[in-house]
Amino acid sequence: MTETILGALCVIFLLFLMGQALWGPMRFCLRIGLRFLLGGILLFVFNLCAHAWGWSFGINPLSAFTVGVLGFPGFVLLGALKVFFGF
Repeated sequence: MTETILGALCVIFLLFLMGQALWGPMRFCLRIGLRFLLGGILLFVFNLCAHAWGWSFGINPLSAFTVGVLGFPGFVLLGALKVFFGF
């Protein structure tokens, strides 16, 4: 009986340690995913508003990542690329 209880406590402790070890990388991946999502939403809203002036940015993973990570400077970067290179 004591071996079963001791084994269960060891398993619970090992699960706790694994959860602690994996929480950092999992939190990083969740933050990157959220930034991708927010970048895509911001690009979509920008395209809705700027369509009247003939401006639009392609919504793809690279541009969503650029806007999601850099924020407003990401918009400026995409705008500069569009002006200078005609993307």
